[in-house]
Amino acid sequence: MRILYVEDEEIKRTTVVRFLGRHDHATTGVETAEEALTWLSSNPCDVLIADVRLPGMEGTELLGRVRKEHPDVTVLMVTGYATVDLAVEVMRQGAYDFLTKPFKNDALLLKLERIAKFKLRTRENWELRHTPSTSPDLPGILGHSAGMRRVVELIHAVGPGPSTVLILGESGTGKERVARALHAQSGRPDGPFVAFNCAALPADLVESELFGHERGAFTGAIERRRGRFEVAQEGTLFLDDVDAMPLAVQAKLLRVIEERTLERVGSTASIQVDVRLVASARPDLRERVDTGEFRPDLYFRLNVIPITLPPLRERHEDIELLLQYFIEEQKARRACEIERFSAEAIARLQAYRWPGNVRELRNLVERLAWVSRNPVVDVDALPAEYVASAAPDPLELDVERVVFRDFIERAERAYFKWALRQTSGNLSQAARLLQIPRSTLHDRLRALRLSDTGSRLSEPDGGE
Repeated sequence: MRILYVEDEEIKRTTVVRFLGRHDHATTGVETAEEALTWLSSNPCDVLIADVRLPGMEGTELLGRVRKEHPDVTVLMVTGYATVDLAVEVMRQGAYDFLTKPFKNDALLLKLERIAKFKLRTRENWELRHTPSTSPDLPGILGHSAGMRRVVELIHAVGPGPSTVLILGESGTGKERVARALHAQSGRPDGPFVAFNCAALPADLVESELFGHERGAFTGAIERRRGRFEVAQEGTLFLDDVDAMPLAVQAKLLRVIEERTLERVGSTASIQVDVRLVASARPDLRERVDTGEFRPDLYFRLNVIPITLPPLRERHEDIELLLQYFIEEQKARRACEIERFSAEAIARLQAYRWPGNVRELRNLVERLAWVSRNPVVDVDALPAEYVASAAPDPLELDVERVVFRDFIERAERAYFKWALRQTSGNLSQAARLLQIPRSTLHDRLRALRLSDTGSRLSEPDGGE
């Protein structure tokens, strides 16, 4: 995330900025609230971390200004003078959370992880309410490609029924939006829609969150708590990333599906549940069944009606429509100079592989909305990884001497040299272009005796 840290103690400020930078947060540190406001006026920011006690304008006044002038910025307040009244006051003024000095860096990271999830959920909920849909009565479903038309047809066909639906798709393809559309089409649209991410919690907490627990069931269970199944009574329960569910919990989930009853953790009393179940998983769920990572009996119980969401790389004809929607979304949130993308820029984006799918496309438009001052986004305004020319075809390499190991090495060398040229030798950008971890790229470059020095490539004598 993009973070602005306001702290008048230089050593503390420098330490935190460096720490957050090592954890992939683009962090800037300033000393005063006045500097913070100046910086925010010309720079994009996701999170502001501000000390309550600052020289000049205090942190509480800065909080009020930021909430008014930059409502998209989430504020985390920090102080060494923690009191209940102060905590209540800054939360009332609009701070997301409160951190007491001296704080541990891990505690700060935990707060930032929660903020990231909060911002993602807020943005997705906004999209659900405002996204123009392929079908007027399906809010949140956008696209005119054959794959998306098929998704719409399935939602209309199976939405009104009670059957369990399994949504398969890569990360960022919009699985929760489809789940919400199914709920809206169901016979219980006024009932609750409860979403639970099976990968978001440690394994020992998933069971309690899903099925609830009794007081004293385990350490920390100080009161009875209803699980997500009970909260979703007479509504829809969406189990996101169900393929990440621990095997022990899978067995209990199977029983609940079959018997329509559950028992809270620490109880033997049966509770009837009336819930429409929708689950989502990655496309390789069947392979996880074959490897023993997912129960086959649960798989067949969930896979009553499958809906497969196409990745963005397979629906390139939707990209122009999505771009225009995300431009309008940015205009609704802040001043945005962009009106459209040029035809050549759209063509380049349609040729890109989109490992992050629609979510990555949305983030690209947001990024450009902050930095672009031109009404038309042309190719030269796109980040390097989105404008790369086509990768080399290994079959076009010299294969007169067809020795397998030599052929593979030559193909790798050509591929990596191409990626580094496209990104002027920037390893991080090249790794994103190749869709591999940066560490993997670094290791392969060393193994192949290739190195990147800015935009120049060098290799030992005798190389290709």
